[in-house]
Amino acid sequence: MPLGMLHGARRLYAPDGCTSNTSRPAGPRRYRSVPAETGRGMAQLYRGRRRSARRTDRARPRAARAVYGAHVSRNAAPSAASDARQSVADGEPSVAELLWLVRLRWWAIAGVTAAWPIALALGLVHQTWGAAAAVSVLAGVNVLLLARAREMRGAPPSARRRLAILQIVVDYGALIALLHLSGSVENPFGALLLVHASLSGILLPRPQAVGLTALAAGAYAAVVAGEAIGWIPHHALGRYHVSCAIDGGAYALTALAYATSMFAATLLASKVRSWQIAAEEARLARERVAEGRERLARLGEVFAGVAHSVRNPLHGALNCADLLEQDLGDRPDVRGHFDLLRESLERIEQVVQRVLGLGRARPLEPRAASLVDVARDAVELAGARARRKGVRVALASPADVRAVCDPDALVEVVVNLIDNAVDASPEGGDVVVEVGVAEEAGVRRATLDVVDAGPGVPSGLVDRVFDPFFTTKPPGEGTGIGLALAKRVVDEHRGTIAIANRAGGGCRVRISLAMADESSADQEVP
Repeated sequence: MPLGMLHGARRLYAPDGCTSNTSRPAGPRRYRSVPAETGRGMAQLYRGRRRSARRTDRARPRAARAVYGAHVSRNAAPSAASDARQSVADGEPSVAELLWLVRLRWWAIAGVTAAWPIALALGLVHQTWGAAAAVSVLAGVNVLLLARAREMRGAPPSARRRLAILQIVVDYGALIALLHLSGSVENPFGALLLVHASLSGILLPRPQAVGLTALAAGAYAAVVAGEAIGWIPHHALGRYHVSCAIDGGAYALTALAYATSMFAATLLASKVRSWQIAAEEARLARERVAEGRERLARLGEVFAGVAHSVRNPLHGALNCADLLEQDLGDRPDVRGHFDLLRESLERIEQVVQRVLGLGRARPLEPRAASLVDVARDAVELAGARARRKGVRVALASPADVRAVCDPDALVEVVVNLIDNAVDASPEGGDVVVEVGVAEEAGVRRATLDVVDAGPGVPSGLVDRVFDPFFTTKPPGEGTGIGLALAKRVVDEHRGTIAIANRAGGGCRVRISLAMADESSADQEVP
């Protein structure tokens, strides 16, 4: 704001013959007209604000395009990638995997259709119509499975799991039938049972996979036993018939070997699948962190320009409010108006500061520090605001816990969390800051929790609370910036921050950090 405007404002509201706040002649106040220099100052301010507004207006379409473009690029990912993320998220087969099973079955049908006439010509098999019927039924069922798999987009995980189980049951049935028609245990292609066992271990949770393997092994053993007893005709391989395979213990031993191998293949594939899911979850977590940082930086650049445009006239308004309060603040009829004006302007200033914080990140200075000291400083800083609302803030710590962190940056994060907890708590409620140690994946971690007794977060919104500009507060009462900044700071500490609703009401926000070595005192940590 131009100085002419400030001086003009002081003259405008100063009594005649008085230009100081300390000396004022007695008698009624007489107000003069606005001096010329004040008019020039106000005109200059007006022109500056118009230019700033035009720049802001020009920036808004670009900002909107940037944010919208980022949104479209994130949501325009290939469906296969989204299916993979979906499979990792719920541990169930994805639509892409269901369609892959259908394609694999078409290849199997084509292979059997091509190989069976060759086997007939070589005299290896003698069944024609039975195999043709089995392949025809399998092809017809596969058409139905293809149509059903295409309908699975957006279906619940249980529906995808049921369709995967149905496909594997169909495959087991078709393979056992074809093996029966082509030599049973004599046929070396019985090893394909291991392929199906591996597929069930890859696509299904372990209990369902093991159950299907047991069902298939039992069905195959029943067919083999029926052939051995004579209840079911045995279609031996014509040219390479091995008589010992259907006599005595060798017959049962061969079937047992297949069954044992099927269980081993299922368990091994299931273990590999669990490793794959864990690795994919870690990769997706890294991508989410990187995407969140990029989004914050991009939004910070966009909104920092707007915040700077607001900040200059805002400071001018604050200065004018100070000057006017000095001149007129002793009047009872306007005192309340000045308090309301200052409170409103300070709230705008806080929003501007938070928006500017999105665009600039102060380099952290991590070292071994006491989390209890961090929590105590945060409670003291947030205590005044909590007392005005009638909320008690307490610190609970059984013992000192040291973590690798930047204490100054972490204090700002905890103050922000306490402010949110105070806003969520009713008058007379309690907010508790807890410091402790928890074990995560076999590693001891330092934790700092902020617990409130508010209504909690709706279950469907828990995953979005750390998104920039997302808030559950009523319109005009929240910016959605504080938690996004808190997550960025915690991520830069290589820690985690999570929010969860409590069973008795309210929610708990937990920050987890690496513990510091007891011998590291307060030295810098690389």
